[in-house]
Order: sequence, then C-alpha cells, then structure tokens
Amino acid sequence: MPPNTSPDLEASKALVRRFLQDLDSAGAQQALEHSTTADVMVHFPRGLSPEPLPGPAYAAVAGQIRAAFPDLRHLVEEMGAEGDRVWFRGTNRGTHRGEFQGIAPTGNAVAFSAMTECRIQQGKIAEMWVEADMVGLMAQLGVQLLPANKGS
Repeated sequence: MPPNTSPDLEASKALVRRFLQDLDSAGAQQALEHSTTADVMVHFPRGLSPEPLPGPAYAAVAGQIRAAFPDLRHLVEEMGAEGDRVWFRGTNRGTHRGEFQGIAPTGNAVAFSAMTECRIQQGKIAEMWVEADMVGLMAQLGVQLLPANKGS
C-alpha cells in the first residue's frame, strides 16, 4: 500500500467526501448529522465569520450561502490525509441567484477556489478550517474592490 493510504486514512477521506456530497445534495443540516461530531467547530474566512462557528451556526451560514447560490457544487481536485487530518482543495461553482453579503442576485455563474482542512475524531469531522477566494468571488459578482485610503 502506498504511504498515507491506510484503511483509517481512506475512511477519513471517504467521510469528508460524504460530507461534501450531502452538503451539495441535501444541505448543511444533513451533512452535519451524518458526518460531524455534535460539537463540531467551523472556521470560515473572516469576511464570512470572525469567530469559529459551532454546528448550528455553521448550518445557518451554509444555508445563507446555499440560498444565494442554490446550485453550488464543491469539486474536489486534490485530497490528502495524515494522522487525524484530511485536507482538500478544489473549486466551488454555482450561480448567484439570491442575495449574498448585501449583493443583489446577478445571475452570474461563479467559480472560486477553496481549501479546507478537517480534523477527524472517532470517525467524525470535529473541526474544519475553510479558506476560500472571496476576492475572486466578489469580483465575479461585480464588486469593485478599492485599496484602503492611506493618509489624511
């Protein structure tokens, strides 16, 4: 067996894949019920949440994102695992059909990269760290980002 492909690591990667499948098809609540610990914590980029979110708060934020991008799908392009961690990088794709961060629906198709690390505990996801290309997403929604005013 190649390095880092023990049955436990493969089971952890399968768990994360199932979480993403549930997230894409049935929503955050089902993904949480099937794949996470009761006290899961999710760390989002600061623009989405300045503090780590417990499961129910994560489900609410994920629901808002799903309302804004109802066809959002998470495409995993690379996944790895070691110890109690699984990480993946990929592309999220969807269509902006609802309000997002105060931006009215544009109808724009978007694609933005994301990287996530999951900590696995007793066969469930106990913690997630999500980093997403929010600048790229906002540009695709027509947001003009300006440099901070330096001086005065």
